[in-house]
Amino acid sequence: NLHVYDLNSLELCEYMHGKGILIVGDPIQGQFAISLINAITNQMNKQCLACEHQCNDTITIECPLPYKNYNIYNIRNDRLSLIKRQSFDYTTDFMENPWLWPLNSDPNGVGLAILNRGTHYEVDSIVMDTLKNVFSYLYKYYPQVTVIYRSTPVGKFC
Repeated sequence: NLHVYDLNSLELCEYMHGKGILIVGDPIQGQFAISLINAITNQMNKQCLACEHQCNDTITIECPLPYKNYNIYNIRNDRLSLIKRQSFDYTTDFMENPWLWPLNSDPNGVGLAILNRGTHYEVDSIVMDTLKNVFSYLYKYYPQVTVIYRSTPVGKFC
């Protein structure tokens, strides 16, 4: 049996214990982040609606006492690359922003990372090597973070 649960912002406050949520991927993943934020806050988040190219937003979710507030980080990196500097490839339309910084800078840490490599096409071996590097890195340095990997079919929207 399939059970569908409503997203309850109070239960999420309790579950996150003040730890941040890191959402990384392409603009479709950015739309996912906006939808999640809107569902949690019950309001349209106009701050990050126009983030197609950058998508580097931090939103603080306010929780009632005794729960702690937590941050949601929405960062665009089409390849999930472990880069330290922003990069944009005009020939392939890949945008890569550094995305590991919240893991070290959030005051309460990050408890959940939702990753999506994006819809841009690359050779399978490159994709697999990148994902292997990312998951190995996270497992080695941030084993306490729960990671959810979402996949999106490869395609390019005009």
